[in-house]
Amino acid sequence: MSKHDDFLDDYIEYRIFEESMKRSGGGKSPRKNTGCGCGTWAVLICIVIIVLFL
Repeated sequence: MSKHDDFLDDYIEYRIFEESMKRSGGGKSPRKNTGCGCGTWAVLICIVIIVLFL
C-alpha cells in the first residue's frame, strides 16, 4: 500500500465515524457563530482603559 492508499483508508474511516455520530445524536451540536463574546468585549474594554490612563 502506498501513502495515498493509507490516507484514503483513514479518510473513509473518519467519514463513516462522523456519519454514525450524526445518526446516533452523539457529539456536540455545531455552535453558531454569534460574533464577539462577552469575554472579548471585557478584554477590549480593559485594554482601552489601560491605554487611556497610562
